[in-house]
Amino acid sequence: QPSLLAVHHSVPAKTLKELLALAQAKPGALSYGSAGTGSATHLGTALFLHTAKLKMQHIPYKSAGLATTAVLSGEVQLLLTNAASVLPHVAGGKLRTIGVTARERIAQAPEVPTLHESGLPGFEYTTWYGAWVPAATPRPLQATLHKSFQAALALPAVDGRLVKPGLQTYRMPQAEFAKYVETEMQRWQTVIAAAGIKGE
Repeated sequence: QPSLLAVHHSVPAKTLKELLALAQAKPGALSYGSAGTGSATHLGTALFLHTAKLKMQHIPYKSAGLATTAVLSGEVQLLLTNAASVLPHVAGGKLRTIGVTARERIAQAPEVPTLHESGLPGFEYTTWYGAWVPAATPRPLQATLHKSFQAALALPAVDGRLVKPGLQTYRMPQAEFAKYVETEMQRWQTVIAAAGIKGE
């Protein structure tokens, strides 16, 4: 599920380049909202700041909805969250998009460039979902469940229902998914350590 980096309309930056210049000129002056310490919105923004070598003030809220309300009111200047939550406010002129966090542009906003193409080569951030079972689950049952999930995701009605709010489906073999999860864990451990994020 790709996210969008959006700013309050009072922020004098319309592109990633302009936002980077503004943040670099005044380290810590800009603030961003999140759904709480360690939430997806927090970690995604931390990855962005780590990659861009920027400093901003983190303002944690109790939910993504409250963080969105905060950026809409101008209480914070920046928010990185899923596209479905941001686009209605962009259409209403209340927020401005800076970029898409996925490696490719999204169908819901094809005019919005990716952060990767706008000046952060290789940058990619998406939230993702998977299915797990207890480790002791018999292999034949795991295989049956995996096959059923693959078949369901391949149905046009299911895929279309997921794509509409901005999700993309990937049908990975079990071994590939296990490797992906391990890689993601290592990646986020690095980001969390670099940002000094600790549990509440």
